[in-house]
Amino acid sequence: MKLKRLKHFFFFLMPFLWAFLLVCVSFSPVRLWQNYHQNLPLVLIVIFYYALFNYKKLNVLVVFLLGLFADFLSMGALGLNAFIYVLMFFMANLLQPYIQNFSFKYLWLFFCVLMLITDIAWAWLGRLTTGIWVSPSFWFVQYVFTCLCYPIITWFTAKLNYYIRGS
Repeated sequence: MKLKRLKHFFFFLMPFLWAFLLVCVSFSPVRLWQNYHQNLPLVLIVIFYYALFNYKKLNVLVVFLLGLFADFLSMGALGLNAFIYVLMFFMANLLQPYIQNFSFKYLWLFFCVLMLITDIAWAWLGRLTTGIWVSPSFWFVQYVFTCLCYPIITWFTAKLNYYIRGS
């Protein structure tokens, strides 16, 4: 009985816990480029996944709060990450009826296009709020590695969702 209740609890809390963990992992600096330490926005993959396949579990309020937590961790402009996370959620949720039945490789390509749009918005909004211009190579490397992590994180998220659901 307690195991069933615990599984039911994790069924509803798992998207938030998984996204929270990825926000924390995203802000650990990774040295991908010789002179830059960058943060990979891996949580955008989870936001994209849940906006397409289970938007009731990870709603816009939770996405916004995750973004505010990411802003707190980054000590940057308050609301920048929250805006980007909500932007990704709304773009994926808006196009959900059209792309939900795509195969995995087309979803991956679609995510790469959405990630490019969000990265451009992120770079320009970061420029406007902080006044610091970051070189395009920094954003390009972050974009490429986030897009390359998409299959792994999507597969792991789907497996977690399947296991917790108990099917």
